[in-house]
Amino acid sequence: MSKHIHFELFVRRGAARSWSLHDAIESRQDALDAAKAQMASGFVTAVRVVKEVFDDATNEFRSVVILEDGNLKKIALGREEEDKPAALPCLTPEDLYSVHARLTLSRLFADTLARWKLTVTELIHRPDMLEKLEATGTLFQHAVQKVAIAQTASNGVPVPQIIRAVNDLADRAIQRVYREDRAGRITACASAAELAALADARGGQPDAAFALGLALARYLAPAPNWSGKLDLVLQAIAALPKTEAARAALLTLADAVVGEILSGSAALQELIGPMPDLGSALVVMSDLYLGRPPGGEQSSALARLSSLFGADQLLDARTGLGRRILAELRAHKKLAGTVDAEMRHLRAITHRLVQGPPKLVPHEDIVAAITVRSRRLVQSDTISELLKDAKSPIDKAERLLSLDENVVGAENKRRIWDYLKPILSAAPFEAALLDPRLPPLERLALAARLQTRILRSSLAEASRGEGASAIDAIARHTIDQFRTQLTAADRTRSAVVALTFARALESGGVPKGTCETAIREVLRKLAA
Repeated sequence: MSKHIHFELFVRRGAARSWSLHDAIESRQDALDAAKAQMASGFVTAVRVVKEVFDDATNEFRSVVILEDGNLKKIALGREEEDKPAALPCLTPEDLYSVHARLTLSRLFADTLARWKLTVTELIHRPDMLEKLEATGTLFQHAVQKVAIAQTASNGVPVPQIIRAVNDLADRAIQRVYREDRAGRITACASAAELAALADARGGQPDAAFALGLALARYLAPAPNWSGKLDLVLQAIAALPKTEAARAALLTLADAVVGEILSGSAALQELIGPMPDLGSALVVMSDLYLGRPPGGEQSSALARLSSLFGADQLLDARTGLGRRILAELRAHKKLAGTVDAEMRHLRAITHRLVQGPPKLVPHEDIVAAITVRSRRLVQSDTISELLKDAKSPIDKAERLLSLDENVVGAENKRRIWDYLKPILSAAPFEAALLDPRLPPLERLALAARLQTRILRSSLAEASRGEGASAIDAIARHTIDQFRTQLTAADRTRSAVVALTFARALESGGVPKGTCETAIREVLRKLAA
């Protein structure tokens, strides 16, 4: 089950009753900071931040207001004002081509777009596909209802009123595309060069972006699959127009289309080829995000795309890919079939993501996603799976310490200690460290190794100290058993044993604490 979360900032200006969408923001803290900045500006009378969660499993929105500030008193309106169209984030057909609108449409029609092998940009610019969407009836109306429910939760306007407004806006946008088609004003470009020439010819005109979007959608229409679409877009990027304005317009559209392709799971599965598990796919996606050429059977178009990412181009698409990886990490699906493989994948993905530009995906967002994924790794069922075939209590302790090396988050570390502490204090663990079948120095070395791992772990300081002391106390029994040998009458044998323990002490083969102190004390007495 995958959930998409973003935060919408609504503002109210003057004496207006309704709220209008000001911005859509990925980070909760950024949204709260933006709301405070709007209030401080003096140009708005109230602000509201809404957490929007879209659940892929149910195709439903859930909205939660997390901040309201300013003049929130409702203004009484007459019947005439109530009948006015509801305040929407999109007020004109042009608004439907904004980044936020396309992102919303991609969530609403995710399954349909995957089935039809379409990007959102193509859907809203192709008359044949808009006609097909309208013909579905139920699908289109369900999408309108979801938008209406999400909007009424934020501004209190009745759902039927918002549905009428959304239907009117969608109809105006669709009829605009139909009019262009009937008038024969949609240019058919058979090649990237023709598309570039059109961009040059229409550059500077008021409707240049819309006309170019129509032409680009028709240019991509013959592509039979996602790889074909990506290849055509990359050809268009390779043959950009000469004038700066035209280059920027076409590159912006191409960037958006590439981002929409990469945001779809069906498209990515086709582009990166068959993968043994989700973790392997995310590793490949992380390499692509870094601009590293993919290996294996990935499409050649993907290799060219990685070169563009490596050259710091198509920043929106690259950012979208990075966000997509984080979304997958936050989801519930396992990265691999075993906990060990899951940790390997998580380590590899994290290592790659942190090498990416912070301006695209901030490191704090990466840490937040890894923390959520880490939370899955410290659940009781995952821990049981990790420890089920451990050969000894020592093996269990080492596995938990390995898990500690692969998770982040103070609460996740605390949970690992909750599992590790009972193992260190149990009789089987003590028996394993004092196994008489092992030579004394091997027992001490084993205890020292475990203690060192605990001290070097990222557990809480108090937990590290408690764990180190527990191991030191157990290992002390081994030293006490051989204390008599170190002080025996046979000075020759005593000297040999002392030299052996002295070397172990120097090499770190003795636990720190009372063990180390006891050996140093005996060695001083022998040297006297």
